[in-house]
Amino acid sequence: MRISKTLTLPVALVALVSISGCAVPTTTTDGSRATLYSSVSQLSDDSDIVVVGHVGEQETARDIDDELEFTISKVHVDEIVKADGSLHVGDVVEVRQVGALPDPDADEISVPPTPLLDGGGTYLLYLTASGLPAPYDTQFYVTGANAGAYHGSSAFSRQAEETVTFEAVDPTEGEDLPAELTLDEAEAAAE
Repeated sequence: MRISKTLTLPVALVALVSISGCAVPTTTTDGSRATLYSSVSQLSDDSDIVVVGHVGEQETARDIDDELEFTISKVHVDEIVKADGSLHVGDVVEVRQVGALPDPDADEISVPPTPLLDGGGTYLLYLTASGLPAPYDTQFYVTGANAGAYHGSSAFSRQAEETVTFEAVDPTEGEDLPAELTLDEAEAAAE
């Protein structure tokens, strides 16, 4: 049996793309992802923790290699939607995102592949454990790069009589997640 060279190359390329698409579950430097979410329940299932918190201190780090920059945000937990029991309201979790904080003194502006959390902002965050070695093993990534980030009002209060609503930070085309999500909806999806 003889195989045509014109058929072999396309088949090999499709196989390579299929394998690499499955092997890269996190963000690449261009912001593309392997998983597009079809529901909040699926996003919640893929997340290790889901919290509402406000962003405190932030820093830019080149701590994994010498080239890739990350922003590390300390998120103060105001409400727990999903966790394993070891996380408590008032704890601080570190969220790692690809890209550097803006440097007002820089000649060039670096644009991260997905929007970074705003210092002082309040968020509903779907987070995945980093899987990095110590001392970074306690850090988290936003699930689905940007899918798991919903921005809320700066004054979150669970005791408020009104419904607390969060807006998707950076919706992705092809994803079936709501543009707005209430805390009650997030809790129902996490059950």
